[in-house]
Amino acid sequence: MSFEIIDNTFQVIVLAAMALLAFLLAFRRSSRSCLILAFGYASFMMGTLYYLLYLIILGHGPQVFYVAECSWMASYFFFLSLEILYWEGLRPPFSPFALAAGVVIAGVVMRVQVFGPSPLMSGALALTFGALAYLCFSALQKEKRLRPYEIALLFEMSLQILLFVASEFIRDYTRFSLYYAVDILLTLTLVSFLPHILREEPHDLH
Repeated sequence: MSFEIIDNTFQVIVLAAMALLAFLLAFRRSSRSCLILAFGYASFMMGTLYYLLYLIILGHGPQVFYVAECSWMASYFFFLSLEILYWEGLRPPFSPFALAAGVVIAGVVMRVQVFGPSPLMSGALALTFGALAYLCFSALQKEKRLRPYEIALLFEMSLQILLFVASEFIRDYTRFSLYYAVDILLTLTLVSFLPHILREEPHDLH
């Protein structure tokens, strides 16, 4: 069996389980954070599921239509919403450093075209990653430290970019390679979001 199928199946199963767990915790704890995260997990999982089914049925990944990318993109909107929730009722302090970090990350995303050659998809992801970076580094200026969720989020974004870069050097997707090591690490980093959120907001009752 191709390792590409194994890797994507692993991601689908893990993220589906995390989405279910986050949904259960959201209703049990009346937690908006867990609910937003659950939708983020579900969106990412559905993008991978579409890609996996396409791979199994047709024998190769989608070539043109960006269904999977749209779903993955939606997950980052939820992760951005989760970071915005942290600033609820507050105004992020303006930080030239945070702005520069956001611009650099957005520029890298546009340059490497993480979600393919579509300017729309690359632009949307660049803006989202840039906004996430800006808010994370604004929080660093405000709190003098990054929250565990923000560290994991920045790491996950870096892995997403690295995943595309690694794919440029991979020609055989049937065997384990650096590409799959990065993708598995990306999946596990996504998993870490939930315990980080639970530790930060153990009494998030809204």
